[in-house]
Amino acid sequence: MSVTYDFSHLEGCTAGESLLCQEFAQTFVRCAAGVIFFAKPVALYSFAPTGAAMAAAGSPDELRTSLTELVRVYARELRDFGIVLEALFCHDSRTMLIVYREELVASVLADADARAFLAAHGFATESSRALVRSMRKKLDAYYRSRVSRAHGAGPEGSARVEFPHAMGVLFGYPLEDVIGFMSGARATCHGPWKAYGDAEQARVRFDAITDVEQGCRRRYRSGASLRALLQTA
Repeated sequence: MSVTYDFSHLEGCTAGESLLCQEFAQTFVRCAAGVIFFAKPVALYSFAPTGAAMAAAGSPDELRTSLTELVRVYARELRDFGIVLEALFCHDSRTMLIVYREELVASVLADADARAFLAAHGFATESSRALVRSMRKKLDAYYRSRVSRAHGAGPEGSARVEFPHAMGVLFGYPLEDVIGFMSGARATCHGPWKAYGDAEQARVRFDAITDVEQGCRRRYRSGASLRALLQTA
């Protein structure tokens, strides 16, 4: 957690491990800033090391081993800050990751309309942990189907697994916007997501979450360590 935006050799790590850790932390802050600063319950993103990090890591097997250990260490350390990090799916050198705060997921379930909406789309809603498990299952099926079809390995005539767009409410999107997107309605304005209700209210939401996320990223780029960032979130 002492890693910073600018490269530095981390104690106890090789140069390749240090570079991989730095790139992993940069991607984490860039993609999960909203979760770090309590603006979103869940973030979903992918991590793929650069060619330099891959070369420094060694063979493909060594890279996979390093990535697995990196995710394990980050997941353990982030727990102390109320953040859960889990690897969803790995293919080649790319890893899909999910980051969430359990208390914010629980707050989504506390909204009766959001809970009913998620249940209607096949998500378990009896607890935040059950909801996350069902979300993981749906995402795993989606990514496996996509990779299988990209390689022509899917059974002939097999149904395409669609992305579970209902989980948009867990990304912090208003329910009316998730419903509008899924129903193919005409968006009223665009920002970090597509809005389908009052445009002025949507822009206020867009600005608020953008300010939080950009502030988080800016502090990291300015030299704050990942630990310092998490301690002040």
